Amino acid sequence: MADPLTIRIDDAEVKRLFADLPAKLTQEVAYKAVSAIMADTERQIKEAISGRTLKNRSGQYARSITSTIEQQGPVVRGSIGTTFVGANLQEYGGTVSPKSKKWLTIPVGAALTGAGVKRFDAPTALRSGAFFPTKAGGRFVPMIARRSGPGIKAARQAGFSLVSLFTLKQSVTIPARPIWGPALERARQALPALLERLLTEITKTR
Repeated sequence: MADPLTIRIDDAEVKRLFADLPAKLTQEVAYKAVSAIMADTERQIKEAISGRTLKNRSGQYARSITSTIEQQGPVVRGSIGTTFVGANLQEYGGTVSPKSKKWLTIPVGAALTGAGVKRFDAPTALRSGAFFPTKAGGRFVPMIARRSGPGIKAARQAGFSLVSLFTLKQSVTIPARPIWGPALERARQALPALLERLLTEITKTR
């Protein structure tokens, strides 16, 4: 999901401080700086996808985020990534259309938990006869069939209310909600100043 952060020294004073330090100490400072930046960036991203920018639902997106730090000689790289399937769609936006069907079945109402997480999909509903008991003991019937089937007829005869569980759409457009791009840009901007501060602190104590 994210490009690695790489130590690039562009400030003249930082370059001078690096030049005056042993290579081992320089690498130690670089590692500490990248570690601090990565921890702060990961925290910001998780906060953004857990309520600040996106609605927190199942928590799956936040749990999928991982970060790594690699050091090869004088270069330290930090990477933050995610395995969450919808991450790119949320970041850049886009239009979702059905691949093999005519309609997208979007869960609504009783097909969602209180946090907005899908409780079941339309195929599961149809295979199960379209009856799903609630915590209160009632039953839901999805209104996605174009004609009344046995399940809907039986529900009416039993006195159950018909509740819409899915809405049918041919496509859904998701707006872009940039989280990763801004967070990584803040990290890149903060890294040189952090490096200079750490180096200055070390040169004063050694």
